[in-house]
Amino acid sequence: FRSAVVVGGALPELVSMLGSEQTRRQALAAEAIHTLAIDDPTSDADNFHSLEICQSGAVAPLVAMLSSTDEAAQAAATGALSCLAENPVCQQMIAGAGALAPLMKLTQYGSDMGKLSAMGALDVLTVNNPLVQQELLTAGAPKLLSGLGLKGYVVTDGSSPINLFNTASGMVGMPNLNAPASAPSA
Repeated sequence: FRSAVVVGGALPELVSMLGSEQTRRQALAAEAIHTLAIDDPTSDADNFHSLEICQSGAVAPLVAMLSSTDEAAQAAATGALSCLAENPVCQQMIAGAGALAPLMKLTQYGSDMGKLSAMGALDVLTVNNPLVQQELLTAGAPKLLSGLGLKGYVVTDGSSPINLFNTASGMVGMPNLNAPASAPSA
């Protein structure tokens, strides 16, 4: 299905919809792009749609949607960008288009799910990307993440909690702030 949609020429229309004045159309287009970018879960093969999507001009409008006042548009854009960022070329395009600042802003001022989605997107953008890691450090990500006040856990399957604070701290190379302090060296 994904390949048929891409080969059939739907990308230009979807990219055009990302620039719509109607935020619902933007969100639907971003959700469709997210779906197209997902690799086939039944194999380890890359479908190469992410690169084609990024090269079709989707990155800039998706990054612009991060600053939308519509939470559904923000969430759809964050999801699409997270998936696209798994491709190294797209990762560079996304960072180059200025996604880090609005994603950092969402980690502070977004809804709870918006915060988590933005942290997830930042996490993917830092994979094998020392320039993004350094930019996040310079932008104050460790201070931001420590100030989020994430004291709880998210239960993912009803029995296995994940400490989101440590996950967020680890994505920018911060030490585990909940670990016991080591004794001073002599």
